[in-house]
Amino acid sequence: NGRKPPPSESSRRAAIAGEAKDERGNNVGDTRYTTSFDEDLSLEVEDLPAGTTEEFIRELALRLKNSGLPIDLRPDRITYKNAMVGTEVIDWMLKERIAKNRLAAIAYGRELVRKAEIVHVTKGHDFKDEPLFYRFVTPYEKGLINPKTPYQWFLRWATFPPLSFAVIFVFLAVANLPFFVPGAPDIFGVMPK
Repeated sequence: NGRKPPPSESSRRAAIAGEAKDERGNNVGDTRYTTSFDEDLSLEVEDLPAGTTEEFIRELALRLKNSGLPIDLRPDRITYKNAMVGTEVIDWMLKERIAKNRLAAIAYGRELVRKAEIVHVTKGHDFKDEPLFYRFVTPYEKGLINPKTPYQWFLRWATFPPLSFAVIFVFLAVANLPFFVPGAPDIFGVMPK
């Protein structure tokens, strides 16, 4: 199967205390916020059935949204609004005869993730047949992923830090140019008269 055995209680306590780190810098034994890349890239999922179109996936997302599955889930202290459990979504797809088996349902779920219709609540997993929580992507997030209006393009640009910092740096460099280069034009009126 290739999965690691669960960590021992002593290694879990050491990890929570921050004493032991693995090669990626994660606390050893603390699997609360980490995911294995191998499990998300496994090839155990069959391809989408032939003839699956983008319109079908969008319609599937609408049917799922109206199915009654999305509810407010509160497993611990965090409430996930309009969330659903991966295994329940797969059971629903089988009950509604959308998918012929669980592997096809997983393939549809992963396609919903790729088309930015649903996402894992912490964005740490692809769609799986496990009791993991998923939620619908908000229109705001969809606008950042695929901007259509000038405002959405601005938000996408503004949320990309390297570009934002580069623009700020150039502005500050040009505004302060008269301080560093004698005879440079005072474009912004920063030099005392």
